[in-house]
Amino acid sequence: MRLEEFVDPIELEELDEHKMIWGRDGSKIKLKYRCTSGPKAGRIVPDATACAAPKDMAKSAQMKRTRATTKVRQARKAKKTKRVNPASKILARLNALTKKMKSGSKSKVVKMVSKSTKKPKKPVKPKK
Repeated sequence: MRLEEFVDPIELEELDEHKMIWGRDGSKIKLKYRCTSGPKAGRIVPDATACAAPKDMAKSAQMKRTRATTKVRQARKAKKTKRVNPASKILARLNALTKKMKSGSKSKVVKMVSKSTKKPKKPVKPKK
């Protein structure tokens, strides 16, 4: 049995298993895929065919144990990488731009502004 037997051909064209996004591979930026359905929904994979592949239960169990002990350290390290690594900054801009273009809104040029060039905020006066 095939999916075409049960689903309307128009709906079949709209069915998306994955979305193309930009991802980081070390300090390089590469095209990757975010799975939107299947056993790996929400996961970023290097190849679109990996979205339909079954999960490796041993790896999944090992990752649960690792995350239980190191999630605070991992979060801190990821936060620093996203703030410091130039590839991560470019990546965030690329994904934001492609997201805006797909939604049909007007494309805007995003400027990188360093903290030194931003105008300082005025201090807030306390209310009495």
